[in-house]
Amino acid sequence: MDRITQEACNRQRILAHAEKKGVTDAANRYGCSRKTVYKWKKRYDGTVESLKDQSRAPHHMPRKQTQEELTQVLRYAKRYAGDFLLGYEKARANGYSRSYGCFKRTVYKTIRPEKKRRRWKNKPYQRAEYPGEKIQMDVKFVPSYCVANGEKYYQFTAKDECTRWTYREPFRTRISRKITSITANMPSMPRPMMSRVFRKA
Repeated sequence: MDRITQEACNRQRILAHAEKKGVTDAANRYGCSRKTVYKWKKRYDGTVESLKDQSRAPHHMPRKQTQEELTQVLRYAKRYAGDFLLGYEKARANGYSRSYGCFKRTVYKTIRPEKKRRRWKNKPYQRAEYPGEKIQMDVKFVPSYCVANGEKYYQFTAKDECTRWTYREPFRTRISRKITSITANMPSMPRPMMSRVFRKA
């Protein structure tokens, strides 16, 4: 079911509620105006299709280009594809009365198709190939019921992504300088590499 059909079914439920409780109660419950409920009630003929949004396109466009003008635009746009201004001047000399902007918009709509936007594709995540390449870092507050002395603590957790080796240590303050004491306890990694990784984390 698409979005338009879902909205039409929702309007059908509003009208069913209005038949039982009244228009005012239905408008207050579903967050719409009484005028809107009456509009749907007037349009409703028993089917969901009648409650769908109708087209807002105008029935009559007095300034719409005629078929003869469209034929002129296509003929001169194809003949002078490299210079639309020259094609417009030639069309004006043969009876075309519209502006250059109208001429160019018509060319882009009819001859040149719209470019499709490329969807962004996320790159696949690359796992760590050796210990110490990537480290996951997390800091969280330790609840008071988990602490015996009543003081506040922050738990720093470091996990090596390659070996899944995990190290945890509590601190009383939440500052990045405490990371150096964690790196001193991480095995299987050179200390400079560990310090660089944790500073970026």
